[in-house]
Amino acid sequence: MNNNLIKPKRRYVNEPQNYVKPTDILHSQTDGIIRLSESELEDQVVKLFDTMLANFWKPKSTKLSPDLQKLSEIPTDLLDTIFKSLAQLTALDSFNTINPMDIDKYLKYPEFSLLLAYQAGQEAVHTTSYSYMFETFIVDKNERLRVYNLAISDPHIVKRNQFIIQFFDQMDYEIKHNQGQVTPETLGKAILAIYILEGIFFYNTFTFFHKIAHTFGYMNQVETIISEIKRDEVIHIAIFQLIINTIRSNNNGKFLIPDSEIEEIISQAIAIETDYSIHSYNNLIGMNETTISIYTKYLGNKLLRRIGLPDNKFHEYTKNPNKLFDDKFDQELNGVSPYGNIEADNNVFVKTSSDYIQIDKQSLFS
Repeated sequence: MNNNLIKPKRRYVNEPQNYVKPTDILHSQTDGIIRLSESELEDQVVKLFDTMLANFWKPKSTKLSPDLQKLSEIPTDLLDTIFKSLAQLTALDSFNTINPMDIDKYLKYPEFSLLLAYQAGQEAVHTTSYSYMFETFIVDKNERLRVYNLAISDPHIVKRNQFIIQFFDQMDYEIKHNQGQVTPETLGKAILAIYILEGIFFYNTFTFFHKIAHTFGYMNQVETIISEIKRDEVIHIAIFQLIINTIRSNNNGKFLIPDSEIEEIISQAIAIETDYSIHSYNNLIGMNETTISIYTKYLGNKLLRRIGLPDNKFHEYTKNPNKLFDDKFDQELNGVSPYGNIEADNNVFVKTSSDYIQIDKQSLFS
């Protein structure tokens, strides 16, 4: 691997040519045909893809009418926070309906297209979930639009979103001025941005929805849908972990930006997420400045460990302090060791919208 501009992969051309197996995720040329049986990553890719298929669910299979009946019981400040939280989740998943395929254009291993295309589809399902909630709970169209637009009008949400958007703005600039090519540094930061979005920016909000359901009995059906979304996001972290670790394995253990810069960007993300979550949830339902700060640093340490970096960067918070996410969920957040070797953890139950399916899969994080 070198520091030259990274070209997008070409599409399949209907011309006779000899197949050459790509050996470099960024700089090999490829015809784009997915030949899973020829891939060194076949086991990891198939297991991730099978898990995504097994997790298939439909938002409207969960009826929201019980939540609607209790809507008038929810205090105004708590209801405002619920709607604001759904607005920011809508923004995050809207970004990731587009972003994965922007990354895929520059990955020369075609099997990643399999994962990233399905991930983008799952993100689209997530956005329709939030739309289903808004249409159920907010009858007035103008009020519904106002809540949607919090993603572009609320300064705390905008600051949080801009942290992710900045890396793709730079990527768009380089694509425009370099004939579709990007620098390794810019691509690396964009990949890391999705890894951070999937691994840090959702989980304080997920905790909020779990707490209002488990503590107050509000939004139990919404919490069921959030649990489905959370299960998908766990897989999405694993996908980008595999991408990062594959790049490192192709490049003598190095990513596209220095490890120190990875740590700095994750540190910035922790600060932004902590600030947003304290502003949104502090002392509202039992979440407070201390618990939010510790949990967010824990998430940052987990991201570092999954890509082979020391996991005590952020005050050695290496054990999950969030008891709402049980041991099985934490194990799912635990299981891919450096360079993408997914370790065995059989008999994991994956809940679908209608039942539980027992699948033989490997743990996704480590």
